[in-house]
Amino acid sequence: MRHSTLKSLIAVALLAACPVQLQAEDAPQNQASPIEDARAILAAARTEELLDAMFAQLVPVMESAFVGQLSTSAVGNALLESLDAKYPGGRDAFGKRFGEIISAGMRAKYPAILEAAARKYVEQLAPEDLRAARAFYESESGARLLVAQPQLQAQLQQAGQQIGSQVGADSADILLDEAEKYLGEIK
Repeated sequence: MRHSTLKSLIAVALLAACPVQLQAEDAPQNQASPIEDARAILAAARTEELLDAMFAQLVPVMESAFVGQLSTSAVGNALLESLDAKYPGGRDAFGKRFGEIISAGMRAKYPAILEAAARKYVEQLAPEDLRAARAFYESESGARLLVAQPQLQAQLQQAGQQIGSQVGADSADILLDEAEKYLGEIK
């Protein structure tokens, strides 16, 4: 009996001295914080590239609107006439320069935009959802989706333009039919 008690004590002492190997699910994870997950999602989704693409489409509209707004007043028209006479490239180049300046200004704000977006993700999504989304974007499937996304977006934009053109034409027909009710035949 004495030997069995001694053996038990030795076994307990040996077990206490040896580190216990935890199962993977028992091991504490070095999990990122929700804001770190959100930032990683935005980086994996190439959000800066998306912003670049968005601004590449918006800037020409902004250039045109800027020059157009100047033309709505006598002072602005006088400025545009002076620009046409003296500014290299005239009002068109002046509008393009506005686009360059605004593009650089927006690009400088990308870190603030990305941080604001990350904070919105944290506000809107549970930490486990952020972890899952990050894991997806960092997976092979997520990487393939991100690679395919620009082409998919371009195809969607093209389809949207075609459908939009058709809806516009159909809408014009409906509106002209309505006008004919009040005005008679429109030629």
